[in-house]
Amino acid sequence: MTTPGNCSRGNKASGAKADPKQNIKTDGHSSGTLPSPALAMKLSLLLVVSTAGLWVAVGANSVDSKQSKTDVCPHPFVDINGRCLFINNFAQMTWDAARGFCQGFQADLVAVDEANFLADIVDFIYNEQITDRSYWTGGSDSAFEGEFVWTDGRSVRTGTPCWGVLSDYQQPGGQTNENCISLSKDNYFFFDDLDCNEEISVICEYKFQKN
Repeated sequence: MTTPGNCSRGNKASGAKADPKQNIKTDGHSSGTLPSPALAMKLSLLLVVSTAGLWVAVGANSVDSKQSKTDVCPHPFVDINGRCLFINNFAQMTWDAARGFCQGFQADLVAVDEANFLADIVDFIYNEQITDRSYWTGGSDSAFEGEFVWTDGRSVRTGTPCWGVLSDYQQPGGQTNENCISLSKDNYFFFDDLDCNEEISVICEYKFQKN
């Protein structure tokens, strides 16, 4: 099975410097000026989705976490792109505490494994006006430095369209100091590796048991 826009498993990022403006389309009326944050986010979402069309998923054994038409997300989870998410912008906690928090709901930290899924999450964050927080996802390289994996063991793909650019450098860029993946409020909610002991908000995902 192949699906476009996979944010799981792929080639390592080269580590070369990148122009952050390449992750943001301008409106076509100016060539060197960045748009407003709100407009930049919308345009960045278009970039994520358009880039996703160029991607092919790797690994036929990826987990299918989408619920069937008869499934209903349990409270407090909501349906985003056919998956049950709880985006908690009230509590702030470390990555380990965030995972324990999600497990208390019979869930786990979200695996943002498709670019379209990332775009839908970011769209929800903006629509709900909860943009003042960064959010933990289920990705980390705590076990093996530089080998980011989701909590279910699948590898996280590096590079665009899911990872952002900060300070002119393609993320991830924290080396041994930053081992957990967040959706960064400072970079339009693209992936950013942070110190796992940072206290930020959390996105949990509930998965229905498959018969």
